[in-house]
Amino acid sequence: MHNMLDINSDDSTFFSTDVRSARKRLGLTQHELATQANVSRALIAALEAGTLPELGFRKLQRILNVVGLDLRLTTLNHRRPTMEDLLAEELSENRPKP
Repeated sequence: MHNMLDINSDDSTFFSTDVRSARKRLGLTQHELATQANVSRALIAALEAGTLPELGFRKLQRILNVVGLDLRLTTLNHRRPTMEDLLAEELSENRPKP
């Protein structure tokens, strides 16, 4: 089972933290992750430092696949979630996968 990663355009630093944490949890160096994802170590370092200006989807997908993370796209929400939103999300995450 893969972890889900939410990307919020207002806070890009958590993304780099999640990738770094997942890499370290797997005991991978930046070089090992880069090799397995077929990207440069400098790209991984910039991604983890939050200084990477852009990253193509395919590269991002390869990096996330190596560290066991995935993307989840949702409708842009400019408001705080309601209790109903949170409960619905929790229920959908706890349902058995087909």
